[in-house]
Amino acid sequence: MNESLSFAIPSRGRIGDLAAAFMAACGMRILRPNPKQYAARVPSLPGVQVHMQRAADIIYQVSEGNADIGITGYDLYLERRGEGSDVFVIHDDLGFSRARLEIAVPDSWVDVSHIDDLAELALSFRREGRDLRVATSYPRLVRDFLLSRSIQNFSLTEAGGSVEAAPAMGSADVIVDVVETGTSLNENRLKMIGGGTILESKACLIGCARTLKSRTSKLELTRKVLEFVDAYLDGSKAVTLTANVAGESEEQVAKLVMDQTELAGVEGPTVSRLYSKSKNDLASWYAVSVTVRSRSLLAAVDHFRSIGASSVIARPASYVFHEFSDSYRKLLGQLGIDP
Repeated sequence: MNESLSFAIPSRGRIGDLAAAFMAACGMRILRPNPKQYAARVPSLPGVQVHMQRAADIIYQVSEGNADIGITGYDLYLERRGEGSDVFVIHDDLGFSRARLEIAVPDSWVDVSHIDDLAELALSFRREGRDLRVATSYPRLVRDFLLSRSIQNFSLTEAGGSVEAAPAMGSADVIVDVVETGTSLNENRLKMIGGGTILESKACLIGCARTLKSRTSKLELTRKVLEFVDAYLDGSKAVTLTANVAGESEEQVAKLVMDQTELAGVEGPTVSRLYSKSKNDLASWYAVSVTVRSRSLLAAVDHFRSIGASSVIARPASYVFHEFSDSYRKLLGQLGIDP
């Protein structure tokens, strides 16, 4: 009997909005008729059951096998995964919700601009008989980081809300929090310090190794999810160019295009005879199509111009499907399954 795949998606906050938009862009729009309903489905993937959860709780739900896969922040995954847990990262960068886990100190601390300065300050606190007080929602990551920087005399205060307010309230000396733009730190008279970046985070896809390895139908549905994810992420970095090029034959035009191999498409150009209604010269014209990386767009256009191309049209490549999903191949390797 085929089993459904339980997919946990963040239900609220910025990561929730971005996750829903990402799913839709991948071709996996979430259908949730009632915003207060925490169960949803993906019409393009029958068999996938979506469950809306807090991003921080998704780690637990996946590790317990209540959800087979889920989207959450990489910072949350590293902080909340348990020792010996079945939860693992399937895709480590979904391309959204990028942020940094940063140490921030009061901006009035003019002598503290680097992690080494903070280490010296912690030593001076120790001589005064007290610890450096750190407020954070990431005690595991912060503890490991500070110890790795030879800062040992500190105490951690777990903060679940507005951690930026802790220094002003007198409940902490410094904070460690997720930073996207730094605006909130500035508004609370805090500053980041050199060497104080603990982690570069982003949205990731996690899974439960136990359920995926033991259920073939769940693994197949996960493959379909990864096919959409890979095709969208690869497509977002590519653009298809179409141009008209004069030449003696398809082979001769193809040779002109491939004179710069890095601009000649993923596998090479597609060349076909163009039956022009407006060009009256004796040359034969051909329609050429190539797909290149977005970063090479202008270079590819200039290359087309250099070989006499006209009417160069550029279109974004919504999805690029390869012979095999790289993410799924990696997943099979993680599970110890031969492709």
